[in-house]
Amino acid sequence: MSVLSMDFDGVLSEYHGYQGRGKFGKPLPGVKEFLERVKNAGHSFVVLTTRKEVELVKEWFVKNELPMPTKITSEKVAASAYVDDRAVNFSGDFDKLAKDLQIFTVHWRDKKVFKDL
Repeated sequence: MSVLSMDFDGVLSEYHGYQGRGKFGKPLPGVKEFLERVKNAGHSFVVLTTRKEVELVKEWFVKNELPMPTKITSEKVAASAYVDDRAVNFSGDFDKLAKDLQIFTVHWRDKKVFKDL
């Protein structure tokens, strides 16, 4: 069985910057269907979040009637793939990485952070 690690803010839930403890966005459109698809295909998923509010994130899943992850954690776990709104893929080429970082933006923020690399 493959494990998919998914970020919480900005991937599973709407995110516009940290708003405070326990203040979470709504589920992003299509997230329920996607998580059901993952589970129906025989895979599991874990939720990785920088928030320390793991129990509150669990309550968010229940409240929004979403499939429950195998684990919710603030520590990186072994997984077959990682999905994150702030991820940049590393292909083994540092020159390409520098170029990718120069054009990198987060879908909920229109700002290039590393444009000076």
